[in-house]
Amino acid sequence: MNKIDGIQKDSSRSQWKTIATSLLLAVITGVVLYVFGWWQGSKSVDSGEKEISKIQQELQASQQQVNLLKNRSYLMQARAALFQSTVDLDQRNFGVANGSLQEAATVLAQVKDGENKLDVVKLGELQKKIAKTNINVAVNLEAQRQQILGFVRELNSLIPEEFKQVSTEQTKQIK
Repeated sequence: MNKIDGIQKDSSRSQWKTIATSLLLAVITGVVLYVFGWWQGSKSVDSGEKEISKIQQELQASQQQVNLLKNRSYLMQARAALFQSTVDLDQRNFGVANGSLQEAATVLAQVKDGENKLDVVKLGELQKKIAKTNINVAVNLEAQRQQILGFVRELNSLIPEEFKQVSTEQTKQIK
């Protein structure tokens, strides 16, 4: 029985060694897979952060382009309102001419320059002059007309060339 007991002990010991080795191998495999998964995840997080940064830069550029086009639109609306005011004055529609002047002043007040491309101080001064202007019925119409056209010339001098020449290609980029 001694031999049988020895064989059983060796067999039992080898089973425990096999189980322990298998368990150790499973733990090592688990650790290796965990580290590999963590590495892959951190790699995708890094690429995701780069993508977010790129998208934020594109968003900022798009916002600047939108602001440029908004300001251009406000300046062109103010110019159109001033010209409409001269047409209304020529047609002796004094109330409508005053309304067009006030519209031009209101639109100019909406111009906000975050890129230092506009002289907002001079635009503000022009806006105040336009807002204070009142067309009178009995006064010399030619002098009033020249005053309004003077506003147009002053506004034109404050509009940068790049605002005057926004092409359709530039506006397609925004879409």
